[in-house]
Amino acid sequence: GGPSGPSRFDAAWRAAYDDHAARYPPPTLSPTKLEDGSPNWLPVPDAESADPSDLRWRKRVVPGQACPPGRRPFHVLLTAQASLYQEWQTRIMHYHYRKVVAANPCSEMSGF
Repeated sequence: GGPSGPSRFDAAWRAAYDDHAARYPPPTLSPTKLEDGSPNWLPVPDAESADPSDLRWRKRVVPGQACPPGRRPFHVLLTAQASLYQEWQTRIMHYHYRKVVAANPCSEMSGF
């Protein structure tokens, strides 16, 4: 946008971009503190219950069918230097990432 308002690009971008987080309430402060005494922010108000609302989609997963709505996909990122040890660590991490995604096609991990 600019001084005269949003551009056509801004409107097209907003129309194409689906913000999954916008469907969920803002984080809720839990009455339970973390072990170090710091505040504990929850992704949904009922996150500490036996049946948190942001995970109910998992009960509707049917093997071989499309993933049900409700997932909040994220990408796994890492930073590394060009050392042999970090290359080895990265390969092991990527192996385990692929193993988890293969076993759980509807995993919220959607990219590496």
